Amino acid sequence: MKSDSKAIRSVLVNLDIKEVQHDPLLGTYFSAEEQAELSTRHIRSTVGSLALKRAVLHLLTKGKDGGLSEKDIVLGRRPNDRPVLLFLPDRPGLSSPNILFLSISHTRSTAYGLAVLQED
Repeated sequence: MKSDSKAIRSVLVNLDIKEVQHDPLLGTYFSAEEQAELSTRHIRSTVGSLALKRAVLHLLTKGKDGGLSEKDIVLGRRPNDRPVLLFLPDRPGLSSPNILFLSISHTRSTAYGLAVLQED
C-alpha cells in the first residue's frame, strides 16, 4: 500500500532583543518596504521578523549555506496581522516551498520566529 504522507519540518529561532537591537547591520536584513512597515512597530516586532526570516532560511537551505540571506526573504502582514511570505528569490535547486505556518512571538527579552513547511 502506497503512503501519501509527506514530511513536515519546522524550525524555531529565538533571538535576544537587546543584543540584536544594537546590531549595526539590523537594517540590512530588510527590504525598503519591510523597513517602512517595521518603523511603525516596536523593536520586538523587528527582531521577531528577523527570527522568522532566519527560520525560513534554515528550512529552505536545510541548515547549509544556500547562497541566500535574510534580505532575500520578504515578509508582509495579513489583515489579521499574521506574517506572510511575500517573496523568495528564484534560485537553482530552490523549489517553491509549501509553507504551512509562520509565526512571530516575543517576551520582553526574546523574540521567536517559527516556520513550518511540508516537503514534496
